[in-house]
Parts: sequence; structure tokens; C-alpha cells
Amino acid sequence: MNTVAPPHRARLAFPLLALLLVGRRADAVEPRIVNGVPTQQRPTTGVLLLRNASFSSFFGICSGTLIGCQHFVTAGHCVCNGGDFATCGTPNPADFAVYLQHVGLLTVSAIDVNPTYDGTSSDVSVLTLAAPIAGVRPTKLNTTENPTVGMAGSIAGYGVTDGLSNDFGILRQGSVVISSCGGFFPEPDMTCWTFDAPVGPPGTDSDTCFGDSGGPLFVDFGSGDVLAGATAAGTSGNCRPTDISDDTNIFQNRTFIQSIGGADLSNTSCGAITQVGDPGTTITTDEFDGIDRDAQTCRALVRKRYSAYASIELKLMQACLDGVDEGHVSGPCPDAATASKIASAAARVDPTVLGIRCPAVPTILPAGPCAGVTDANGLATCLLAAGDAQVTNLLDVEYANASPSTPIADADLLDCQEAIAKATGTYGSSRLKALAKCQGSEDKGSVTSCPDANTTARIGRAAARVQPTIEARCTNAQVQMLDTMATFGDGCGGTTSTAGLATCEIAAHDTEVGTLVSTLGDASGPRLVSFTVAPGTARLRAALNGIDAGVNDIDLYLKQGAPPTTVVFDSKSDNAGVYESIDIATPAAGSWYALVQPFGGTNVPFQLTITSFQ
Repeated sequence: MNTVAPPHRARLAFPLLALLLVGRRADAVEPRIVNGVPTQQRPTTGVLLLRNASFSSFFGICSGTLIGCQHFVTAGHCVCNGGDFATCGTPNPADFAVYLQHVGLLTVSAIDVNPTYDGTSSDVSVLTLAAPIAGVRPTKLNTTENPTVGMAGSIAGYGVTDGLSNDFGILRQGSVVISSCGGFFPEPDMTCWTFDAPVGPPGTDSDTCFGDSGGPLFVDFGSGDVLAGATAAGTSGNCRPTDISDDTNIFQNRTFIQSIGGADLSNTSCGAITQVGDPGTTITTDEFDGIDRDAQTCRALVRKRYSAYASIELKLMQACLDGVDEGHVSGPCPDAATASKIASAAARVDPTVLGIRCPAVPTILPAGPCAGVTDANGLATCLLAAGDAQVTNLLDVEYANASPSTPIADADLLDCQEAIAKATGTYGSSRLKALAKCQGSEDKGSVTSCPDANTTARIGRAAARVQPTIEARCTNAQVQMLDTMATFGDGCGGTTSTAGLATCEIAAHDTEVGTLVSTLGDASGPRLVSFTVAPGTARLRAALNGIDAGVNDIDLYLKQGAPPTTVVFDSKSDNAGVYESIDIATPAAGSWYALVQPFGGTNVPFQLTITSFQ
């Protein structure tokens, strides 16, 4: 028997929480497509999940391949308690499930490990699904010959992108070239490739990592891709160059696999419905990549720019209006001097700078007044417009007369009006600053939602100062007099007391600040996807997978004709974790909506796959 020279590391992902829930071994357990690209076009590449039926929870540990309508291949070490067949134990099918993007969550009825698995060679197992699937053509086994050095192949899996990353759960793919195993792994039992520097573009020069164990190596021997390997291990502990990765050679293990799969492995399609790839099958996909470091930097700059511009413009316009009320500035506002200063502030929202710091504007989730913006010029324009709108609306509520042409003759009344504007403007600026800071923390994952408890307390303290500040310089009678002269805007007209005005002003400022901060989408917010179901559709499936860090939780809701909520929906899947699926027979034709609702964790990347079969 051939021997392995240095130690190697199995490419198995294993969240700690999954260990606690299911109680399987942590020996040699390591939670890869490295330098790959995300895909939702590998319908037979799935996730092997640990399942806890009591809690409706699923946690991904490995990848694998559908090879029949009822059979799924993965690595032996993914299901064994020990490091070889002799110490494997008897895997309990109830502890496992399989997830496929175009099918959903599937239960397992039997698990068979190759009895010749010795810890390195024959590292393969076959899972029998509880029921045959429909709508996906299985991948054929390689029954032709051993892959040879220099052959091109492709790999796929849900593993992490680096040995130090914790981003298991997104399906990725990439290309490899078969190489010698260099004496590290026995040949032809194992098939290898070398991942070395310099690394090519993503997707063209890739590697496997933790969580890709059991996943496919596809090779085309002349009649289309077949399953030539199942990911086993690699020589690099961090999945970086130089790494020799090895797969269990399917050709060498075909007899065992065929003995389990039998006639099912001859199926070229599954079920009576159309198959993925057929003209009658429609696929809608959505992918959220999360807010990465570059996007976080851009979003921080955007918040800084809109906050500064709106705050400066508000103060300048307040000074102008106070000047008219005091009699030393000629209206209307802005006068020439104020307009010049506002223009200088607007120039700081520079599209050139934004373009440098924000090269991919759609990735920062522009929303609200900036929804649909795709470049830096559009981003700068919408930020200025949003700031202008906020200032106009705030001045209308802060001043009884936001377009004065003559001074306020009564000095005490003038003093009251200026106090109202200053107190409420200060509150608005404090709220804006607090929410912007919280959202930056949310982008980084430091908080799960905004406003968090600290931000709420900070805003509360600012709000508590509004009424006392107004009452220090205003009486109820003066508030009524100001309102009679013109009227406070935004629903605050007719206010008869300082307390009533303070309450109304705070609510109005909350609304306006909320509109401004909505220019960027919430990192933890729900995501809505619309799609159309054609007449005569036999089956509608929606499947959701995301980064599985052991703490993330996202749920899925569907509704026909209108967007769903977590309360109003036609179908839902709300398991614990990041794997959800919905399957609807004979759905109504027309417009449908899918809602991805975060429940645990923040900034959770996901892939949503919606498939309609005829």
C-alpha cells in the first residue's frame, strides 16, 4: 500500500454549534473554493448538512454531488466518527440532510462508506435520499479512465475561500489542471492538482479548502462533464500556494459507488417535470455578497459627506433666516453670501473622490432617494438632492415662517424663534450623527441592527434636551404667537404649548433624518425579489443558502401578487441557520415575491435560487 509523506488536512467545515447540537467528533475536523467565483449554475453540487430535527436546524459541513435521482456522493470522512472505515462507526442518516440549490432540503435514508477507506484512499461515501428528487439531471460517474496529468478540470463547493476565513455556505466554482500528487498522496487512488503562485484570475486557477470535502472534480473525457473526483484533502493548512490538493479518484471507486446506486445511476433525468437547463425551466437568482471592506469604506465616506453637507447647509440657512428675522440680512434666503457658502459645501461632495473610493456603487446598497444609482456622478447628485430636501423640510418645521421678508420686531419673540431652531436643529444633527455611527458599526458586524441600545440611549438624551431648551426662552403664548404669524410646518401648525411643539419637532426631525440615512440600504435589512410564474407551471421552488458561521440565521417567505411580510405570506421556511427551501405544486401564474429576512447575525451573504418547472 502507498503511504502519504507529510500530514494533510481534511477539507471539512464544522461549526462549533453543530458539534454541540449533534455531538459528532471534532477530531481532525476543519471547517474551500479558493480563488473561485460564485455560481448558481451547478445544480448537482450540494451541501452535506448536519440536521437536528428537534430544532429544525441545519449546519453545513461538506459538499457533494448528486449522481442519481436518489443518490448523493460525498467524502467518507464527512460522515465518519473515526478516521477510517474501521473506526467510522455507523453514521445515523437522521443526523444528516442534503441541500441542492434547485431542489431544496432533502432527508437521508441510508449512508454507505467505502469499506476500503483507510484514512486516505477510498475516502468516499454514498448517501441514499429518502425519496427521489425531480427536476435535475444527475452527474454521471467517470467510468472511462483515470484522469491524467495535464487534463483540465473544474471544481465546485460550498467551502471557505481561505484557511483563515469563516465564509462557508456560498457555492463557488473554478478551474484546475490535473497534476502529479508529488508523492504526497497515493496514485492512482487519488487525483491531484497543484495550486501555486502566481495565481491566475478568479475562476481560472482555483483550489479547494475547508468545507469543500466531498465536492466534485468534473472532467470532460469527450462526452461532457463527469464526476472524476471527490475532494479529500490538501497539503497546505491555510489553502494558499503552494498547495497540492487531492481528490478521491471516482474511477478507482466506481464499483463501490455503483453497488450502492444501482440502476438509479443510469437515470439521465429525474421526475416527470422539466429539468434544469431545459427550455421550460425558468430560473431567477439573487445574490447578496455582503458588505466587504471596500464597500464599508465607501459607505463610511457617503455617510460623512451627506451628514456634513446637510449639517452645514442647515446651519447656514438658519443663520440666514435668523439674520432676516433680526433685520441685518435682506431676504429671501439664501442670500448671495449664504448661497456661495452652500455651493462650497456641495463641492465637497465630489464625484471624483467618490469615484475613487466607491468604484462599484451598486455594491454599497444605494437605497431610498439614491435607489438605482449606479455610478459616482449619480451618487453625488442624489446625496446633494437628499440633503437639500432634508434642510428645506427641517427649516419649514423649525421656523414658523421659513421665508421671512421682514424682521420680527418683538425681541422676546425673536429670541424664542431662534431658540426653537437651535434646539431642534441640534437634536436633528445629534440623531443623524448617532445613526450614521451605528450604521457603520452594523456594516462591520459590531451591532446586529440600528439603532442599538447605545444609539437609542444617545438619541434619547438628545431628545430630552429639546423641551427644556425651548422652555428656557419661550412661553406657551409666544409659541402660539409665532404660529399665528405664519405656521410651523410638517404637521406642527396649531401648536399651543412648548411641550407640544417639542414633541412635534422631535417627530418631524426623526422622519427627515430617517429619510436621509435611508440613502444606504440596511446591512441587516430584508431583501425583496420579484419574479414571474408562467401559466402551466408544475412546480415552483425557492432555495436559500448563506454564509454559515454558526450564528447566522436567515428566513425565506413567498407570496403571490404582493410582497410578503413575516406575518402575511403564502409559504415560508424559517429553519434555524442559513438553509431554507420552499416547494409549491401548481403555483398560480403571475407576479410573485420572495422575501429574505435576516433573523440572526448581520451582513449575511446569501444565494437565492428560484426555479419554475413545467
